[in-house]
Amino acid sequence: MNDAIESGPGGDRTVRAFRVVALLLFAAAVIVWLRPLSVPGANLRPFGCGSPASPMGDNLAAVVCVDDWKAARVLVMGLIAAGVVLLGAGQLLASRRPTQGFLQGAIVASIVGVPVAAFGVVRLLQPVFTHGSDSALLRCGSALSPTGNAMTTALCGQSTQSQFFEGVGLVVLALLATIGGGYIVGGFTTGTRNDFDDDEPETGPKNENDAEPALSARSGDGTDPSPDAR
Repeated sequence: MNDAIESGPGGDRTVRAFRVVALLLFAAAVIVWLRPLSVPGANLRPFGCGSPASPMGDNLAAVVCVDDWKAARVLVMGLIAAGVVLLGAGQLLASRRPTQGFLQGAIVASIVGVPVAAFGVVRLLQPVFTHGSDSALLRCGSALSPTGNAMTTALCGQSTQSQFFEGVGLVVLALLATIGGGYIVGGFTTGTRNDFDDDEPETGPKNENDAEPALSARSGDGTDPSPDAR
């Protein structure tokens, strides 16, 4: 399978897969950027906040919707960052430089690891908030920086801790997936061959000199391989 990582118009299948996933991440970022948001208002009736691209301009929206806008913007930045990293990884793979087994497998596995890690970082950076029974907004800080207010902490429960473990867990899973991909392809050692290539057995002699022993063996068994002997 010497053509497993092959060059050509648009690159090989693996590189094209990186580009497609990056495009999907960019498209998801656009969707999140344009999606209108709503929060519970008075008597828990929905209150429209607009979208991160076009937020509502009144003072009430600036108070009750700010955390939703921040959360959406952090998610947009995470999706774009993941897409850029995947484009770079695909380009690196297309250049055929990482031919060592572990490195090549890790780069290929990053097509899964990078988006998962990006979402984990987003969870760590997004603001944590909730709404009370009267629709009052309760800001809890973020997973990395929870609020220090004792009353707010009591009302938020363990929301920040839960989101922290979600974010860290996703990053750890992404790292394990990337390392696992490298291990599957090349183990924990590096080599000079392309580890996506199968070890194909040689079906013929490499040169004419390799064929001489076989010819000599036939001549030594009493048979003349020449046409005149017949």
